[in-house]
Amino acid sequence: MAKDDVIWDNAVRVWDAMPAATIARSFVLAWRLAVEVVKEKGGNSFLEKGALHQNIKQDFNDTKNGITPRR
Repeated sequence: MAKDDVIWDNAVRVWDAMPAATIARSFVLAWRLAVEVVKEKGGNSFLEKGALHQNIKQDFNDTKNGITPRR
């Protein structure tokens, strides 16, 4: 098993290399999936309907600082 500092250093290296838009889209995806869980009253049957795909790329434009909604 890797030591804590090795794991941390590698996680920071990956995070620093990841584009801001990718990070921002992941937060939007987490929010939208949470909304689906609430609609299902804690269930996850929405996954059977393909709701894991939330069309984030179609709804947002990438920028160097994150994302902006498409109009």
